[in-house]
Amino acid sequence: PIEKGVKGDSIDLDIRIREGERATWNKVTWSGNVTTHDHVILRSLRTRPGNLFSKRDIKRTYFDLAGMQFFDPQQIGQEVKPNPQDNTVDVHWTLVEKGSSQVQVQAGYGGNSFIGTLGLTFNNFSLRKFLQFKDFKPVPQGDGQTLSLQAQAGVYFQNYGLSFTEPWLFGKRPTALSLNLNNSSTNYKDVNGDDMKMNIFSTSVGLNRLLEWPDNYFSLYTGLSFQSYNFKNYPFQFGNESISYGDVQNFAINVGLSRHSAGFDPIFPATGSSIDLTLK
Repeated sequence: PIEKGVKGDSIDLDIRIREGERATWNKVTWSGNVTTHDHVILRSLRTRPGNLFSKRDIKRTYFDLAGMQFFDPQQIGQEVKPNPQDNTVDVHWTLVEKGSSQVQVQAGYGGNSFIGTLGLTFNNFSLRKFLQFKDFKPVPQGDGQTLSLQAQAGVYFQNYGLSFTEPWLFGKRPTALSLNLNNSSTNYKDVNGDDMKMNIFSTSVGLNRLLEWPDNYFSLYTGLSFQSYNFKNYPFQFGNESISYGDVQNFAINVGLSRHSAGFDPIFPATGSSIDLTLK
């Protein structure tokens, strides 16, 4: 700043700026991940050595790290150190892991029977270690996968479900692979004392790919789903027709386009948007 003059209680300043060359990222490091493996963090970093320095990359990296739900978003920090000698910038990410698994236990009474629910969700699961039968604490963790198990049972009703998600297909592409299996059965007697049965089996597989256009907040989902219904003395609505005995199968192709950029602060998002378009 160059002082140009003083007029009463005001000072005129001339701000002179000399723009240099654009800096690049040099050393990118991180610490604090006790359970999560390094490659899971590395693939989420937008601050890559050799790339041009950008504050947008810092914000987006924070957004992606907090979105994993493995780390406390309030304690994710970055130490940015410019190196004027070689026109580079170093950054060190500090992380604090938090519990990400969930246990659901629920009981209720309805329809003259008790219904109990047990659900287990492991949000930082490692299928690779599970197949190697090692590092069970109580289950192998660290690869960022999600495994969910759920069971619900009552006197007349049972339901079992399993789902698995690999957020990075083969660990190298930002494409999420999801698998789902579910089986439910209902068995009770009508007013005449005859058995009424309904069995439903469903499965689905899908790929959710992160896009680069129109921007990298867009993702495209493509999936296949299959349902099989087997019923006996059980009123079932099939289109405009009601039938009570038989087997029905349904096969569907699902395509969805979504964009999620709900702010760079996952705790109090103030900007951004969420859009979902689905075709079945």
